[in-house]
Formats: sequence, C-alpha cells, structure tokens
Amino acid sequence: MAKITVKIDSSACIAAAACLDSAPKFFRLDEDSVANVVDSEGDGGFEKELDVTPDELKAIEEAVQGCPSSAISIVR
Repeated sequence: MAKITVKIDSSACIAAAACLDSAPKFFRLDEDSVANVVDSEGDGGFEKELDVTPDELKAIEEAVQGCPSSAISIVR
C-alpha cells in the first residue's frame, strides 16, 4: 500500500467528471458539482490522505492526467 494525499483545487474544477470515469471509488461530485476526494469511510473533501494499492494509485494518476482543468494533484 502507498500513502498519498490527493488534493482538488475547487476553484479550478469545471465539473467535467473525468475523475469519476477513471477512479469512481475515490471521486464524487458534491451538491455544487465540484469534485471531492472520497476516503475509505466514504467521507469527501478537497484534500484526503489515502492508503492505496498500486492499481488504485494508477487509477488516481489517470484521473489526475485526465482532468481537463488540472484541478487534481497527488502529494507523496
């Protein structure tokens, strides 16, 4: 397992939802249609520390690369 922090710049998010296509387990849109990171307990927010498997990390990295507004980042 890898420990990472995923951050979303809420002011940059354009609600394209590409992150949901790549890693639906880790992202959702809130009531304002802004992406949130979801942790293992289902809690969402703009910054979450996550323990992920290599496959989950790959999916999150795909979400980062696929975000059209570059609103998502990973800190290791």
